[in-house]
Amino acid sequence: MTIHLREHCPPPSIERADIDSLSLDRSVVLYHFGPSICSQKVRLTLAAKAVKWESREVNLFLDENLEPEYMRINHRGVVPTLIDAGYTVFDSATIMQYIDRNFAGPSLIPEDEEKSRLMHHWLDVQDQFPIRGMSYGNVKGLLGKLVRSDTPKRVGKIQRLLHANPDLAADYKAKLRDTEQWIDEQSNPTVVAEINKEMESLLDQLGQQVKISQWIVGDEFTLADIAWMTILARIDFVGLAPVMWGGGKRPEVKEYYKRLKNAPGFDTEITRSQNHFDMFKRFSKVFASKLLGIIKRDA
Repeated sequence: MTIHLREHCPPPSIERADIDSLSLDRSVVLYHFGPSICSQKVRLTLAAKAVKWESREVNLFLDENLEPEYMRINHRGVVPTLIDAGYTVFDSATIMQYIDRNFAGPSLIPEDEEKSRLMHHWLDVQDQFPIRGMSYGNVKGLLGKLVRSDTPKRVGKIQRLLHANPDLAADYKAKLRDTEQWIDEQSNPTVVAEINKEMESLLDQLGQQVKISQWIVGDEFTLADIAWMTILARIDFVGLAPVMWGGGKRPEVKEYYKRLKNAPGFDTEITRSQNHFDMFKRFSKVFASKLLGIIKRDA
């Protein structure tokens, strides 16, 4: 069974009896990638619910998400993908809600209807923001040059895979369009500036929200806080923190981020997988692998 929901639809729950019958040997598998912001959201949710899961890393830097084997699991060729005892769930926001509704542990979705609407609003806001453009368009130095120069190379690979796998043609064509849009986003300074400006506007609103409470929804730590934890950490990683909340600007957001950095899972799921040393190490493996492939091809 595959679950891929429309926006604003609450994810379905496995019947309580089914969960009980699976509880002793329930198999939870997560296809993910360490630095992937959407993967971070899901891993943080699993950690908050203390769910044991099996890791299947899909290395985006090596384009493993484009391989036909993975495209047949997730037709969009993105991470994360959660498989829970035969149920396949796509989309990070959907997976987060699925985990909260179907596993024991602290509730991360408020029971109060008004608070639940507020949480979903902030979850939707970050989910619709072009975080990929902000991430790749702003990262500076050698790492920035590496990640931006690698993206256009995916076009040729997708085209080759499209011709080699006619049964996946529609999915690869969609992936090709998405990649071309991605290249335009990250390489156009005007577009990147507009994305940054949009984030500043969102942070103005976020600052007003957390000014009156500890978390986004009052004193309840929710899925919205988990999602924004990853967004603010990414802003910090690409060097935009001084612009977004430095120099006395948006002090409420700065303090909120400090609280989030002390939340469970921040160090294990974000800091360890999202730092410049780790990124360079991952990319060194990427270029070594691709160089070896070129040598073998030309031999």
